[in-house]
Amino acid sequence: MGYSFDYVIVGGGTAGLTLASRLTDDAGICVLVVEADPDNVDDPLVLTPGLLGGMIPERNNRKIANARRKMLGSPSGMNLMMALHPSRRSLDAWAALGNEGWDYDSMSPYFQKFVTTHPPPQGAKDVVGLAYYDAALSTNGPIHASFCEGYQSTNTAWMDNFKSLGLQMLSDMRTGNAMGAFRQPSSINPVDNTRSYATTAYYSHEVRERQNLSVVTETLVKKIIFDQGGPEPVARGIVVELANASEITYEAKEVILAAGALMMPEILKISGIGSRKLLESYGMPVIVDNPAVGENLQDHSLACQSFEVDPGTPSNDVIRDPKLLEGLIALYQDNHQGPLGGSNTCVAYVPLADHTGTYSAKAKGEFLAANQQHIKYAEDKIIADMIQAGYEPIVEYMLFHGQTNTVISEPNSLIDYLALVRPENYVTVMTMLNHPLSRRNLKAGGARVPDVKADSLENAIDIVRQSEIGVFHPCGSCSMRLKDRSRVVDTNLRVYGARGLRVVDASIFPPVPVGNIQSVVYAVAEKAADIIKAGRRQ
Repeated sequence: MGYSFDYVIVGGGTAGLTLASRLTDDAGICVLVVEADPDNVDDPLVLTPGLLGGMIPERNNRKIANARRKMLGSPSGMNLMMALHPSRRSLDAWAALGNEGWDYDSMSPYFQKFVTTHPPPQGAKDVVGLAYYDAALSTNGPIHASFCEGYQSTNTAWMDNFKSLGLQMLSDMRTGNAMGAFRQPSSINPVDNTRSYATTAYYSHEVRERQNLSVVTETLVKKIIFDQGGPEPVARGIVVELANASEITYEAKEVILAAGALMMPEILKISGIGSRKLLESYGMPVIVDNPAVGENLQDHSLACQSFEVDPGTPSNDVIRDPKLLEGLIALYQDNHQGPLGGSNTCVAYVPLADHTGTYSAKAKGEFLAANQQHIKYAEDKIIADMIQAGYEPIVEYMLFHGQTNTVISEPNSLIDYLALVRPENYVTVMTMLNHPLSRRNLKAGGARVPDVKADSLENAIDIVRQSEIGVFHPCGSCSMRLKDRSRVVDTNLRVYGARGLRVVDASIFPPVPVGNIQSVVYAVAEKAADIIKAGRRQ
């Protein structure tokens, strides 16, 4: 074997760096992190909040981009920086599936542990009526979350309109009551208005100096090495390919996979853990037969339509002017001020609702009845109950599951990512797009993109086919279950059927939680560190 460590972490992303940092707080624990992509910690395109960018995904016989972010610390270095917390019920659903210790109350301390939340400035409170609870603020975590200045009339209109429908946020969403319209904090350090993400927070200059932590970048994992001499295979290390195409082996007492929901099943399968039928069809050895690997892939769904605003209404379209953008960049470079130093997104979590307000119990029942054929498994029933009760926002739970069913050895091969909205949900999409919950600041008869009015089910389907996407929150492909058809890891995140192997990232989510998942990933990694440390003491 080659070099030896206590833990080898495959993937230096949001979860991987968080876990590595917390484990190596103990000088007696030696950790290696292996990351396929480079360290771009000083890249201004990463650090400047307003310069975030992305592809426009396509659909309907087109390829949908779901980028595996190409950098150390991703995806927290490439996302929209929305520091959202899940609802109490969405995490209690994890426990309801048999995952003891993963309910909201058990997870709540870890949402406090990873973040320092800065109170909103007076301008934010004045413009959007922002309220927060001091008790919900966190003060000692590595990640900074803050509220920015620079709110516009569209932000005010958003909040006012939902309030008129009785859909305003009734409490701080960090208390577990994520319902209604609100302005969420962003993972931005207000001291210098830079992105706060896993690399700057958990792999800081101080952490980089630790003698018990090694991070190698631009290194591909080829497979996990197993000792098959006992009743169960035991992970003993990994084989990697370096940038010069040479291979090296790293030995470890335990291998921890944190490569993301899209890559995780691939690594397990090329190492011999997955569906026997699938692996044998590729001529691959079978070490653990588990058809659930790569199943249960989930994402949040979004059907996009843009509306033309009234003349004089400020919007971000102005930065399409190259000269103006150059000026904004210069302003930010000089003193880290201006619109490029912030993110002013408003959000609303609503139950089944339209432009008149929340759906009646009868209407909710009719919606769920139409989807009854898709309510097959335990998590579907739990989600359906939450929707019926009006506890959860409907677009967050669209009752679909995808899969990654490839076994590949080439690092640039594509992953089949399936996430289709059920036809019955088009009715909800039609209502929302035909009657936007807020018409304030919208130009009467103005342009739409796509240029289709959702005044019929057929047109709504057309809009969805043109613009419906997953929102880059892939999760669940190595689901955590006590016992179930789709279990891959147990409540200690250990892979079933093998020893010395864990999964720590969004892959383990049973159902996808409400909201942007980065906060949940940080919390899962923080909890995983405590689980692993507790196991060492036993």
